[in-house]
Amino acid sequence: MIFKGVSTQILKEVSLSKAQRNFLFFVLISLIIFPVLNSIDGLNDFFTHLAATGSRYLIELFSGVKPWGYYNPLKSTYHVFDSRAHVLIGEPCNGLDLFYLCVAFIIAIPNVSWQRKLIFSTSGFLILFISNLLRVTALFFVARNMPDWFDTFHKTIFQLLVYGIMFAIWIIYLKPLSGKKTQKE
Repeated sequence: MIFKGVSTQILKEVSLSKAQRNFLFFVLISLIIFPVLNSIDGLNDFFTHLAATGSRYLIELFSGVKPWGYYNPLKSTYHVFDSRAHVLIGEPCNGLDLFYLCVAFIIAIPNVSWQRKLIFSTSGFLILFISNLLRVTALFFVARNMPDWFDTFHKTIFQLLVYGIMFAIWIIYLKPLSGKKTQKE
């Protein structure tokens, strides 16, 4: 009974606008959906396969050398390699977490039409997917030509670049909202 009184008191003291309630609702839904998406069999493998296939195509396009590739089902990883370089593409490198984060943020923002949310979710997903393919491809060339720099590019430079692209998508998405005033309901 004590908890009921405390929670009622907190709710009386904290008044949230409809927009704030909607935002919190979508954030909570996003926190629930993410583990569910990650538990779907084959979803991570599908995106890992897309990243490996796409990067192999881009490597061949940019260098004229066709790299080999194989799938390791025990670790759900793809290996892309030639005689001079080897890149391992696993779950964190497939971009799925990045795509999810971008789309969840776009959907969670209140006072935006569903049409705009759909357009920015789709275009944001595609831009990040292509950025991730270019990142994996560039990492292959770094491993091939500057192996001492691989970890720096993999863990720092390209991470900042891809998250910077996602941040830019969010800024462009939010720009029309910057002049609007939210109404308390």
